[in-house]
Amino acid sequence: MKLIGWIVIGLVGIAFVAFATHNYHLVEANLWPAPLVLSLPVYGLVFGGIVLGFLGGALVAWMGGGKGRRKTREIRRAARKLERQVEAGGGVPAVRAG
Repeated sequence: MKLIGWIVIGLVGIAFVAFATHNYHLVEANLWPAPLVLSLPVYGLVFGGIVLGFLGGALVAWMGGGKGRRKTREIRRAARKLERQVEAGGGVPAVRAG
């Protein structure tokens, strides 16, 4: 299965290189509303868009997982508290499931 993954990655890499070498012409990107005009190769604009899309999706996914991370922290705190109580010889208090 790893071999298939490496083959796919290699083919995608070859496609990216082929795209970049055939689309090196400069285009102007007007970043409205900012008074900024960038002169970039076509492949730079496309790859930059892909990277920005990936980073934006990663940010949205990370923000969406906030509740789960908070719940995990609370559970870990409670587990550490119970472990300290057991180590101190206090026993484990009765806890309802749920």
